[in-house]
Amino acid sequence: MNVSMNALEANAVDIVKLSSNFPEIFSDCYGLEDASLKSELIRRFPLVEWLLSTTLSNQMRNSMMSSINKVHKNEDGQWVVETPRSIWTQPFETTQDECCWVLPDFAKCGGNVPLNLLCLKDCNKILDDLIEDTLRMGSRVNVPGIAGPNDTLDDVKRRIARLTMAFLTAYNIQLGMDNVSTDILKPFHGVLQLLNNPAVVTIQGTNILAAFESLACRLAVLGSSSNWVIAIHEMGYEALKSVVVPGQNGELPMGWTRNGDEIRFRGIRFIRDRFMPLDLEAGTAEAWVMNGDYMGVYMGTDLAPAERFIRYSGHDEDTYANGCATECVFYYNYGAAFNTNSHYLMKIVDIPVNMDCLNAVSDLWGILKPTTLIPSGDYTEE
Repeated sequence: MNVSMNALEANAVDIVKLSSNFPEIFSDCYGLEDASLKSELIRRFPLVEWLLSTTLSNQMRNSMMSSINKVHKNEDGQWVVETPRSIWTQPFETTQDECCWVLPDFAKCGGNVPLNLLCLKDCNKILDDLIEDTLRMGSRVNVPGIAGPNDTLDDVKRRIARLTMAFLTAYNIQLGMDNVSTDILKPFHGVLQLLNNPAVVTIQGTNILAAFESLACRLAVLGSSSNWVIAIHEMGYEALKSVVVPGQNGELPMGWTRNGDEIRFRGIRFIRDRFMPLDLEAGTAEAWVMNGDYMGVYMGTDLAPAERFIRYSGHDEDTYANGCATECVFYYNYGAAFNTNSHYLMKIVDIPVNMDCLNAVSDLWGILKPTTLIPSGDYTEE
């Protein structure tokens, strides 16, 4: 796929800005002999992993293998992917005075969603690259998930780059919007964009049990399915658990089950994900109700890009002061989230979170709402 430099720059994150002191940190091999990560490496993305494995995502991947026309450029020159169609029958024609009914007409809906490019770039002076490709970490160095004793500095940096790309891609799949760009969000047709569709029902969650009673009414009409999930931040999940307790009759609220630390609603499991909305000031969370038969993601490659999605480039410099030459590595992906029936996508907003609970973890907000691969605990509003 040919991509203009403007498109690349619009959707690129420069790893140098994310880890500009990489050589200083990791070239001090002996200083890393007893190093440990300040917090858990963010390498699991529960909601995105579910989205990539839904029935609709698998259907899309299979259809792409059999039809090249699923991906094409629209009249504006933008790459789009054609989503599966929803089909239904129209009301019957009036035939009161006739012997037979008339077969009803069929209708369909669906459309195309934009494919956005995601890119992480790492550019270095040639001397830096040559040295990083020869220096090894040393036998006493072992930082799990990052650096091993036989790794070169270049090995470590490329591993960090692929893990960073996975983090950023998952973040954008979940929270991306078509026209929003921040430090870690690029224009991307993500789940949050789908939830902003006016056709998506929003349920007020101020009264948690009442909100889920409303959800139960919709689920009763839409029908049961094993493919429902409810995504929520861990703090929101704790808020739900605090109200899902036996009443005076010794029974849980209607529709709820509890097995140890796990709760379910009408048999639907909860996906706890730290990328989910959590308003630290208001003390509220959101829950997204989704069905995998109607919800999916199409991506060009894995979250950590395959080798064919990694590109290399370099250019000469005329002066020694500029390093003589520069080499760049680009890590790419592209894709979009999509929904084929807005009835099967809902959100519950303003779920109250226990403020005492939030205050108890106020020094861990950067871990509660991670905006970087290895959060320190400090939180910067995205």
